[in-house]
Amino acid sequence: MQILHKLLAIITLLSLITMGWSQTSWESKSPMPTARQGMAAAVLDSGIYVMGGAQSGHMAMDVVEVYDVIQDSWASNISPLNYARTAAAAAVFEGKIYIFGGRDHNQLISQVEVYDPGSNQWTVISQLPTPREGLAAAVMDSSIWVIAGANSQINTAIIERYYPRSNSWNTLPYQLNQQRVAAVAGVLNGEMYVFGGYYFGPLDSYEKFTPGLGWTTEGNMSYSCGAAAGAVANHQVWIVGGENLSGILPNVQYYDQGNWNQGPAMQTSRHKLSVAYVNNTLYAIGGQTTHQSGSVTNSVEALDLVTGIADHPNPPISKSVYLAPNFPNPFNMSTQFDVYLEKFGKIEIGVINLLGQKVRTIYGGNLMGWKRFEFDGQDSAGNTLPSGNYFIYLKTAKEMRVIKAQIVK
Repeated sequence: MQILHKLLAIITLLSLITMGWSQTSWESKSPMPTARQGMAAAVLDSGIYVMGGAQSGHMAMDVVEVYDVIQDSWASNISPLNYARTAAAAAVFEGKIYIFGGRDHNQLISQVEVYDPGSNQWTVISQLPTPREGLAAAVMDSSIWVIAGANSQINTAIIERYYPRSNSWNTLPYQLNQQRVAAVAGVLNGEMYVFGGYYFGPLDSYEKFTPGLGWTTEGNMSYSCGAAAGAVANHQVWIVGGENLSGILPNVQYYDQGNWNQGPAMQTSRHKLSVAYVNNTLYAIGGQTTHQSGSVTNSVEALDLVTGIADHPNPPISKSVYLAPNFPNPFNMSTQFDVYLEKFGKIEIGVINLLGQKVRTIYGGNLMGWKRFEFDGQDSAGNTLPSGNYFIYLKTAKEMRVIKAQIVK
């Protein structure tokens, strides 16, 4: 009977998780104090820093505002940028924010600035070798990759890498296969990806970088989009808003293990927005709602990726304990998954089969914060488990989380 209860609980939980996005929606949050488009965004702790942008055309702003995701409130007491800029890119490295490129009126911005939250000051520390706007930035290993963009209205395919520890640059010897501006870049499972953007119209192609080989065009997204925004979340890349030939989009698409899926549409159609991922939630901030100058929004919307049911009054999974989907899945040799505990506590991680029988203990002990674990497809005696469906569980003193793992030989 106990095994049956466990199995029923697992099936119930999985049904809640896999009900998918039909029951979820974006939830409105406190609006940004300064409506704008073309902002750069970066996350430090539980704060989303929104930098620069414009309210009309290319008349750039130097304003920096911070959204506290826990308090659902904004702070405007952050030092402004030294150089007003719109269509810039930002990245976080070792607790500091770096901002690259962009433009102000007809002037491309070459100055690179760094923000130190301890002193609340922006400092110009370098020059972008190839000034451009509509570029993307992402951190991989010990460098910030500054990718593509437009230089004097000519789209580029160049990648320049900035090394914050030595305050130095180099140029990647491999350029993108496709020139792009206003694309989305992100690191997924240790590999750099670039998605969409514009080249004589919105693009639907995406590329991946392989060391020693360069860029390979991996395929096509669900639909073309330029001036979208994106974030890497739970081994997925989420691309939000943007525009294509059908107009400015509320649409959401996400890339998961080589497949493209549709997410829930935003309440507000927009492009030139910012997107950030904090505490298992996506935030869509600001942007432009039409092609008319000045049609900017201060709207902030949030999508809870943990529950998949952002507006459910009693979420089946709390944010204090999280067991992320394993990757890859299905798998042959091994699969990995991330675990999060908000507070220090004792946990047990194990694997059960379809009969509810425990076949493996992966971890038992205390944990707080994020930690990655691996399941190698073996039982506790070191025997290789047969192909089939299994369930990885995370159990605390009060709660239990379960994900499905499929072994394929």
